[in-house]
Amino acid sequence: MTRLRILPEVFQDAAEAANWYDDRESGLGELFLSCFRSTYNPIKENPFAYRTIYKGYRRVLLHPFPYAVYFRLQNELAIITLVFHTARNPATMRRILRSRENS
Repeated sequence: MTRLRILPEVFQDAAEAANWYDDRESGLGELFLSCFRSTYNPIKENPFAYRTIYKGYRRVLLHPFPYAVYFRLQNELAIITLVFHTARNPATMRRILRSRENS
């Protein structure tokens, strides 16, 4: 089983999205966070089930939300690097991933 590391910035990404959803409907933010946390085990158990999207980064979609979790593999370690709205500009996603590469 692959070990999992989550960058601190990812928790901020997820919290911002959850707050936005909670502003729309009470409890929706917690549902978003639950969907986010539900990606941990599948990533650890089979990280290769997710295709590579950009320079070694793989993506897990957060159904039913229009967000994705981006992670990369480093030996036996999966590093969750970004939670990102899928409708945003992909260039922004790539820029953020590059800026977090050395974290």
